[in-house]
Amino acid sequence: MVTIVLALVIGCHADVKTGAETVNLWTNKMFEKCFDLAEGERLVYRFNANGSVLFNIHHHQQKEVIHVISEHLIARSSGTFEPHISARYCLMWTNPNPHPARLEFEYTVR
Repeated sequence: MVTIVLALVIGCHADVKTGAETVNLWTNKMFEKCFDLAEGERLVYRFNANGSVLFNIHHHQQKEVIHVISEHLIARSSGTFEPHISARYCLMWTNPNPHPARLEFEYTVR
């Protein structure tokens, strides 16, 4: 019985992708972290920067950029994003400040 439960728990977590990164955002530069997300999956994210940065979540449809979440000049945020269509989605941060910003973020895709 314990073996079956353990196998089910391990199997449930096999498709979870998780990670954390720290990056320096130079003045007027951007950083993206992209994921292939299928309809029904969830992207849970959290970030913290030592200065206000521009943040969005977007995907591309041929030559068009579709912003699904846009926030402007924030230093921290967290949330859950559930796509309505399967696509490659990107978390994107841009530093509009005259000094570098340090960005720490975490993500989980389920």
